[in-house]
Amino acid sequence: MIIGNAVTMWEKLLWDTEVFTDIQRDFPHEKQPISYAAINVCISAWSLENWVVKAVAERDGRSAIPDFRQSLDKWIPNQGKCADIANTAKHAEHRDDRWKGGSVELFWDDLDEDAPSAWALYHVDEDGNHALAFDVFSSLVNEWWQVLVNVGLAEGKRPTPDWLRMKFQRIFGNIPVLPEPPIM
Repeated sequence: MIIGNAVTMWEKLLWDTEVFTDIQRDFPHEKQPISYAAINVCISAWSLENWVVKAVAERDGRSAIPDFRQSLDKWIPNQGKCADIANTAKHAEHRDDRWKGGSVELFWDDLDEDAPSAWALYHVDEDGNHALAFDVFSSLVNEWWQVLVNVGLAEGKRPTPDWLRMKFQRIFGNIPVLPEPPIM
């Protein structure tokens, strides 16, 4: 089983966040790839919530679910946003049950000393405040890991999954030589 618990679902959230980051960097002039990758991050965050809620319900009883979901929105302020984006994608209609008046918008960010010109995805709240999706997703991954530790579904510092370690090896060197697959 590829995803069998909340920790492996968290790794999938991290994967989708890395894909989003890579697309932001590698395809700065294209709208669709960054948009689709952002939706995938939100679907993974929503799926992770469901994995965690299921584990907590099995451990603490189903009556704990409503209070636990409310606590999640306090512990992970952007989780409701991701849940609504994921449900909008799934149900083919706008949902804003947990992110009232929020929207996702693409803006062209002009070149400056820190970054090249690129399309950038922003989350806009009902008051018009803009949050860069890149920053939102980075926080989301870290906050989710802390929640997993706090509720007893994980322990220790945030891990580096094998796929991310191998990505770093490809970028920075020291790539191990993998054995040839057997001929069938």
